[in-house]
Amino acid sequence: MSGYSTKIRQVAAIAARNAITVAATVLALIVVRVILHGLLEGKWGFDWRWAASLSAIVGGMWFSAQFILTLLKLCSIDPAKAILSALPSSIDAKSAMVGFVAMEYFGLILNRTYVVFIAPEALYGWKARGPVTNMQSMYFQPYVQMLNNPALMHDREAVQKLAELKGGFVIARSQILGIEFIRRNKWGMGGIPHTGRIQIRMASGRTREFILLGNVVSEGIQREILSGASVPAFEETPD
Repeated sequence: MSGYSTKIRQVAAIAARNAITVAATVLALIVVRVILHGLLEGKWGFDWRWAASLSAIVGGMWFSAQFILTLLKLCSIDPAKAILSALPSSIDAKSAMVGFVAMEYFGLILNRTYVVFIAPEALYGWKARGPVTNMQSMYFQPYVQMLNNPALMHDREAVQKLAELKGGFVIARSQILGIEFIRRNKWGMGGIPHTGRIQIRMASGRTREFILLGNVVSEGIQREILSGASVPAFEETPD
């Protein structure tokens, strides 16, 4: 609880400083308007109480908006950090999972980044990042490094918890009807390195396309997804 209290105080302090700046700016603009009005029309009437009230209201609204939005952002990050920080020091006897980092487009132009873990019973997707631009070419590297962590890749429970966080997903193998691998690059990715795409067709009729970030061996991912399940692989779409 002390950690959260410290973060709340820090967020409140930053929001308060910005709110004071906004309120002072509003007050200054009102004063400038009064001066211009007086110089141009000769009317120098000024209601200090009204100006102070308006500045305080705008500053208060700014504080509330920034405080709430920043706190919500922190809360959305903290659960994943808590799960990852609680990984056991000893490795489970289960076979290690494998995974990949992928981007998925949605809403026509928006994107999100997943760390996808391939387990015998399902694909577990943790939403690691929201929208990014193609100027952030290597932003995904920390997530690639996560896949090299033996403690995480042996901890099925931790992976399941990550997939249950907001934006995550679980695709049971029994729900996968087929997989198509597309070798050609995705338009609009700019300088973000990627190795083709995979499309997963599900029993619900929905298809999800994941852009494989970094230098990925797509054949290895294909083998792991298809391993132990009656899932047909569609023909690969050539370059």
